[in-house]
Amino acid sequence: TVLWQQTIANFRRVGAMRDSGSMVASADLLYAVANNRCHLLDTATGKEIRQFTTPARSDKQPRHWGYIARVGNELYGTTTRVGAARRDHSREQINETYYDFIPIVTSDSIFARHRTEGQLKWQYKPRGAIINPTITISSDRIYFIESDNKKTLESKNGRSTLQHLLGGGSRLVALDRLRGTLLWEKPSGLKQIQHHLFLGYAQETLVAVGTRNHLDGTAQQLWYDIKAFSAKDGRPLWTASQNQRQTIGGSHGEQDHHPAIVQNIVYVEPFAYHLATGTRRANWKMTRGGHGCGTISASAAACFFRAGNPTMCDLATGKLSKVTEVSRPG
Repeated sequence: TVLWQQTIANFRRVGAMRDSGSMVASADLLYAVANNRCHLLDTATGKEIRQFTTPARSDKQPRHWGYIARVGNELYGTTTRVGAARRDHSREQINETYYDFIPIVTSDSIFARHRTEGQLKWQYKPRGAIINPTITISSDRIYFIESDNKKTLESKNGRSTLQHLLGGGSRLVALDRLRGTLLWEKPSGLKQIQHHLFLGYAQETLVAVGTRNHLDGTAQQLWYDIKAFSAKDGRPLWTASQNQRQTIGGSHGEQDHHPAIVQNIVYVEPFAYHLATGTRRANWKMTRGGHGCGTISASAAACFFRAGNPTMCDLATGKLSKVTEVSRPG
């Protein structure tokens, strides 16, 4: 049953794994961003309550609203170049969204507003571009990976490859969530990452997961690298790597699988790692089966993905079962 429907101009955003999502919900409000505006919609009726905009810039140049999140009474956003978010539905858009070495959407500031009144609480301006898929929030801090390459802030379309973002160095940055003040920044040590990079948080641990091509014998194959840091001070804790046994240049998101953290285990398909030590979970290797080109999501007891039809994997036993055999999502 459709409870309500609201049309928002320019709301469509595709390839969000190379950017960020465009809406977030609380009990009373749905926050949806399009262009330079955040629309506040009543969750019960869909009625628009008000709008917020991106903060004004000293150079008077327009910026769009990129990342969106809400924690407590704070609404978080980033500013991106106009047109940075992907919106097209076309073959050209597919070619520019998948495969190897694809540019990632970046931000040139991160800010906080009061979630209902809208007043600007703080704004952080980086020295190099912020990599949108790495923005991560805990109860008291905001984390992200920031490029050491100042020229990445000058990208006209607001996107850069990881070679430009990481190749000359990058920093793992932590801000105070309420004040926006810099708590610490440390070299990320991730310059080898080529295709995609995610950051996640659990139990005062930050986990970075990225992909690269690697010459294995006589053939290039796709590898995932995992690196864990202390969320308190950025100190490196452990690293791990895994050979996906897949050829490079894949067109179905092989380079883009997002990790999932459940309790004290990090799932990086097809393996799993103990969050505290980085040791692999013994006797665990998840094999989806055919048509498994989507990423995974997880609950406390299972992870879910496409394997032809929607499928779940019991995290205790590793047993697979079909959620339904009727539909096959894209």
